Order: sequence, then structure tokens, then C-alpha cells
Amino acid sequence: MSLWTNSFGIQCLMGFDETGKADETFLAASYQRAQNLALDEFFPNGVPRALFLGGCNLSFPRFVLTMHPKTHADVVEIDPGMTKVAESYFDFEQKKFPTLSLIYEDARTFVNR
Repeated sequence: MSLWTNSFGIQCLMGFDETGKADETFLAASYQRAQNLALDEFFPNGVPRALFLGGCNLSFPRFVLTMHPKTHADVVEIDPGMTKVAESYFDFEQKKFPTLSLIYEDARTFVNR
């Protein structure tokens, strides 16, 4: 399943299993697979802490936290409505990820602070 928020292309991808549940162990986009290869290369024992700038449907943070449950992750997302989209259409349940923190703020402001 994908989400287009403008005419320039797909912003969010999520794979679903045969029962219609989000498959948080599958990376649907090639850029996500490339990001994961880099993580595995630089952090072969898992990522202790991760910061994601922009959450969209939270597919990559969910993958990282599923594969590395001890990872603590912060996601900075400017629009809380995107979390509602992730919940409504992409099967996101925050309670499944106790080490995930969602921060609703402009990522530029967050990084500058």
C-alpha cells in the first residue's frame, strides 16, 4: 500500500501480509532496503538509538524496531495527522513499540535546537 501526498510520487510504502495486516518485517521500497543495508553494515549488533526525521506511515521505524526490539527510536514528524493516517490505513499501533517516541515538530527546528 502506498500514500501519495503530492503529484511528485509515492511518499510512504508498507507491505501487507495475506491476512491484511502490515508486515513490519518487509521493506517495500528499494531506498528502505538500502538504508537497512547501511544500518546492518555500520551496526551489525543492532542500533542502540535511532532518530528519524519525518515519519510518514512509520514503515521504516517500525521495521527497525521489529528487527531490533532493544532500539530506542525518536521520530520527528511535523504533522500529527500523519500518525492518524498510519493508524487508519497502515495498521500502525504505537503500543506495539514501547521504545518509540513520536515528536511533533518541524525537523529543522528540532535539529537546530
